[in-house]
Amino acid sequence: MPPHANRSWISMKTLLAAMCVATIALFLALFMAQAQWLSQGAAFLRNDLRNTHRIIRNFERLLLELQDLRLKRIALEERIGHEYRQPLDSSLQVISDVTTEIDQLLISHPRRYRWIQISGIISAHQSAFRTYIRLVQQLELAAWKASGTQPPSPVTADIHLSHFLKLVRHLHESATGMRWLYPHTWAGFAAHAHELMTRISSLADLLPPPSLDEATIRLSLTRIRQEVAGYEATLTTMLRRENEQFWRDLSAASELFVSHGEAYFSSRIPAWTFLLLLTAGSLFYFHYRIVQHLRQMSRRFSDSTLPRKIPSLPPSGIREIDDFERCLVQIADNFHRELQMNSRHIKAITTIWNVLSDLGRERTDLREKPSDALGGSLERLLTLLGEQVPSLSLARILESTDDGLSPMTQDYASPAFRSSEKYAVYTRSTGAFQRIGWTNSLSGWIARHAAIDPWTPDSGGDVYRISAPFRQIREFGISPTHEQGLDGAVIGIRLLSKKGEKLSGNKPGLLALYFDDPENVPGESDWMFMTIMAHQIVSVIETAELLDISNRQRHLTSQLGIAREIQASTRPPTPPVINGLEIDAVISMASQVGGDYYDFIPFRDGRIGIVVADVSGKGVPAALLTMVLKTTFKALRVETLSPAQILREVNRILIGIIAESYFITMTYGIIDPSTRSMNMANAGHTPVLHRTKKNGGDIVTPIEIPGYPLGVIETSFKERKVMLEAGDTLLFFTDGVLDCCNKTGDRFGMAGVETFLKETSSVNLPARRLLARLDSFREGLDAPDDITAVSVIFQNGDSDGTPQESDPT
Repeated sequence: MPPHANRSWISMKTLLAAMCVATIALFLALFMAQAQWLSQGAAFLRNDLRNTHRIIRNFERLLLELQDLRLKRIALEERIGHEYRQPLDSSLQVISDVTTEIDQLLISHPRRYRWIQISGIISAHQSAFRTYIRLVQQLELAAWKASGTQPPSPVTADIHLSHFLKLVRHLHESATGMRWLYPHTWAGFAAHAHELMTRISSLADLLPPPSLDEATIRLSLTRIRQEVAGYEATLTTMLRRENEQFWRDLSAASELFVSHGEAYFSSRIPAWTFLLLLTAGSLFYFHYRIVQHLRQMSRRFSDSTLPRKIPSLPPSGIREIDDFERCLVQIADNFHRELQMNSRHIKAITTIWNVLSDLGRERTDLREKPSDALGGSLERLLTLLGEQVPSLSLARILESTDDGLSPMTQDYASPAFRSSEKYAVYTRSTGAFQRIGWTNSLSGWIARHAAIDPWTPDSGGDVYRISAPFRQIREFGISPTHEQGLDGAVIGIRLLSKKGEKLSGNKPGLLALYFDDPENVPGESDWMFMTIMAHQIVSVIETAELLDISNRQRHLTSQLGIAREIQASTRPPTPPVINGLEIDAVISMASQVGGDYYDFIPFRDGRIGIVVADVSGKGVPAALLTMVLKTTFKALRVETLSPAQILREVNRILIGIIAESYFITMTYGIIDPSTRSMNMANAGHTPVLHRTKKNGGDIVTPIEIPGYPLGVIETSFKERKVMLEAGDTLLFFTDGVLDCCNKTGDRFGMAGVETFLKETSSVNLPARRLLARLDSFREGLDAPDDITAVSVIFQNGDSDGTPQESDPT
């Protein structure tokens, strides 16, 4: 159980850290003990075993040297001379060196006493062997004397000096034997004894040997040889036994080391096992505590049903688990609040949908203002807001103007507040739909301190905060002329679109909410619902504005359709049929109505007049001017007037009708099939193209006549007469043909029109084919301007086709 019943006593991180620290400490302790044992084992292997191996190798070497010395002695017995003594002396020196090294290794060894015995025998063996060498030397000298020959080198050994050398060697050996008894004084004494023995031996080599006969020398040699052989047999046996004993000691030490290691590891296995069990038990207990508490949490959440509150459990003792439980409980509570809020929203959505449906219905009575439907919709939304927020007493929706605030709908007042004296004071100071000022009203102060969203996410997260000021009216310190009698708390919410734009004709809106009881403040769900309703009010206002624009656009579209039908009815439905002429005409508007115009005027004498005009601008104004132009033509007596006179009269009439910013370009020609001629005049319009055959080829010539557009200034116009032949083609067109462009920006232009006429000299209906050519040239792009084309083909008759200019009469 935790030490405190109301809070956690440790965090999961701290518990895991403590377990890790304890486990690491135990592992370190065992590791240090293991390292200490391994260090001791390494010292044993490095010192004891290595020294033992060196001793054994020296013993084996000593045996080999003794064996080699014996073999040399046997092999050289028959050879008398200096060559005989030199290899024996070398072997004796090696044996002495090996003996000294073994003596150094066995200074503090337990078998030191045994080595003293062996080293004494080795010293006696070396003394006997040196005596043997001197006897051989004397025998050699006696042999030289018996032969009466001088020896090749002086022989300076004296056999009687050997007794003195034995005394010195015995002294050196005694000092070596006392080494283990007196380690401090031995070193100096042994060094002096060894030096004395060396010098006396050198001196003995310089002294002449005593005079002995050969038989005596040989008898001594036999005796010394037997003594040396005895020493060799004894030393061989003792060294082999001692070597075997060292091998047994080495094997026993190794087995002891192994047994100690096994015992050490056997004693550590329980500790390691205990450590592992402790760690596993701690982890299992920790896991059990967590799983047990999580299962209880799962049962609680499974058994609980909303809106019943989820019961709490005692703390588990682990901070993270308890924090997780509190987080889940908080999530469940938040979900419960969201569920309640959603139920309120579902009820409100039906009302909002009905409001939007009523707002979007098509008005049959055009006298009904859009603000009437909008006011009713906003009133229903305020009523819905009051029903869903019980603490709300008064709500207003106002739009700001330059000189104050204007209500957009009737105020909402709760039944309790409506029956109070405060409401009576409020209604006496504030009339229905009364405009109020910025400084003499409560709403003016609220508008200056209103928030956009009263319930907004904090730093873009999921945690919301209240951003609207919930202020007490008595804190304002103002005495308003309007909206008197209110002394509770107010909230102001600015009504802006999602893009931050103002509403209702670029005027910002305001939602003012009044709470008569300052203690009964709205809760979180109320704040959220007020924010949602504020956005819904913005949507309704925007929808009303869009619906009003849509209704106006639909009405305008309908009117444009009628205008298009009227304008189309002013144009000839089909080109006239005249003998000897093939007439074709096409028109394509860039919009529903346009400023291009063409017409055919038949005369009673068989002539026909062709009018092609282009009004500056596009759309409805240009279309109206085409109607004016047609009416003007109808008012004139065209049969009695020449083309130039017609243009002059039309220009005079239009100057007094159209505005200064508008003008009309026009070409007017009268074709006489009987004389195969055309009289024409031009008022700033694109030239007519004349295609004729000459010298076996097609020639396209523009008929250019200078002149001002109509409706600009009072002026006269020039006129030309063109004689035509069979097969000639006349093409009237507006500048919309020249302004067509393709996707690369290339312009069709006059060159394109001339090329088209040359390519279509043998086909009929060139006007329609020109329109198809322009559609293909634009590659799907819209035409920048209205397009009009009228073509006339002369089918019979003779003429030289020379244009003639005549003065207007």
